[in-house]
Amino acid sequence: MINMKAVVYGLLQASPFVLCSLLAATTALGQITPDNTLGNERSVVTPNVTIKGALADLIEGGAIRDSNLFHSFSDFNVGEMGRVYFANPAGIENILSRVTGGNVSNILGTLGVLGNANLFLINPNGIVFGPNSSLDLGGSFFGSTANSVVFDNGFQFSATNPDAPPLLTIKGPLGLQYGENSGSIRAQGISGFQSFFQGLGLRVQPGKTLALVGRDITLEGFFLEARGGRIELGSVAGPGLVSLTPKGKGWVLGYEGIENFRDIGILRSFISTSVEEQNDLAAQDSDGAISIRGSQLDIGRTSTVRASTFTSLPGGDINIDVRQLTLRDGASVLSNAFDEGKAGNVTVNASESVKVIDGLIQVRFPSGLSAFTSGAGDGGDILINTDFFLLQNGGQVDTITRGEGDAGSLSVNASEVQVIGAEFPSVLSTQTQGIGKAGNLSITTGKLLVQDGGQVSANTRGEGNGGTLRVNASDSVQVIGTSANGEFTSGLLIQANREATGNAGELLNITTDKLIISDGAEVSARGSIPIWHVSSF
Repeated sequence: MINMKAVVYGLLQASPFVLCSLLAATTALGQITPDNTLGNERSVVTPNVTIKGALADLIEGGAIRDSNLFHSFSDFNVGEMGRVYFANPAGIENILSRVTGGNVSNILGTLGVLGNANLFLINPNGIVFGPNSSLDLGGSFFGSTANSVVFDNGFQFSATNPDAPPLLTIKGPLGLQYGENSGSIRAQGISGFQSFFQGLGLRVQPGKTLALVGRDITLEGFFLEARGGRIELGSVAGPGLVSLTPKGKGWVLGYEGIENFRDIGILRSFISTSVEEQNDLAAQDSDGAISIRGSQLDIGRTSTVRASTFTSLPGGDINIDVRQLTLRDGASVLSNAFDEGKAGNVTVNASESVKVIDGLIQVRFPSGLSAFTSGAGDGGDILINTDFFLLQNGGQVDTITRGEGDAGSLSVNASEVQVIGAEFPSVLSTQTQGIGKAGNLSITTGKLLVQDGGQVSANTRGEGNGGTLRVNASDSVQVIGTSANGEFTSGLLIQANREATGNAGELLNITTDKLIISDGAEVSARGSIPIWHVSSF
């Protein structure tokens, strides 16, 4: 199971942030230079304007077309601790800002909008967010290294071939068009939880969308929040179109037009879409989801990706669609419910591999994927589809109830599944520690290996009843040995702990061609253990 206190401890103990060399190498900070591509409708920057009680740069002018306001700059940066705000004229729903020069945009202070318009920042050269960066706006935010924003009439507001918007009706944007060599997005701070406590990082208002879409995405010691809204991370190699579809008060991004993806790294960071207030009516119009799309996704060093509900409203789903997913060094992906609302589901589609490895041995804190409830709402389901699935040395994937709600189901579909304990037990489990029922656990694979103290279990530690465990392995099931210190037994288990008053699940079902249980390993259940189609035992 995942311990949030340990996550906080781990993030707060992280080493001080060292600003990467990329920042030192870029252009002078605090520079906002409008270009001449909009003619008489060019953007106008007024420095040292008092906005919300403090000095800031105010951006006005631009080209208005229907509900869209277009700005164009040769350079766009927000200096360290600086403040830059876009004016939001009446009737404007989308503010689109492109950077046509050759430099990265450094956002090291506050970037805001004086209203509720959505803000698009498009720079094909790249975007860097620093430790003191923040957002102050009422709409959604899109940070993108696309070449252009595409509209329904065929017009492209392009940073690489900049033209003024035509004098035609222009409705809302339909997509982000990427070229061959789009820039990357980096967001670097001290730690995710410190940024959370200090009000830093990138946050949008309830129900809105926070989207970062570029070539490579790197978050280190950073915080992202869309309370009751939606967070989209996309790593796009291009060329191709990322579609934009309005949903509720936010947006959903689609990647059907993208063939090639790049890598995403999330280190010492905190990403959250929690629903925390019953009067967040905006959240009811959104889905509270987290969507991550890329090639290799590395979530490490006590990072937390969390979709939660603290009310009667449902929590959002977490959807990860990548080639390879690695969760390591005490990192966690969590879907949880603390009240009457149902927790969201966690779905991982990884065409090559999912590896949940290397928990923090010193503090006994695992790396993990977890869906749990401690309230009256049910927990979410976890579904993992991949070719190779590995839990090793403190990797844990589980669904848990600690309250009245039932835990969700856990399903793993992979050509090969390995659960290996080593110094720290690795566990694939469903369990109840409360009144609600545990979920069912299903593994569909070619080969299942449980070794060195690894455990696959469905159990109860509370008043609720345990779930069932089904293993369908077309080739073999091997359950071998104990941990090196002999403390943990490798096993396929359905059990009720001593303190439990609920019943253990009734069924452990194994279907395989070859079953091997050796060197002190255990396969046990309170009820029956049907074993089907075994030719070798």
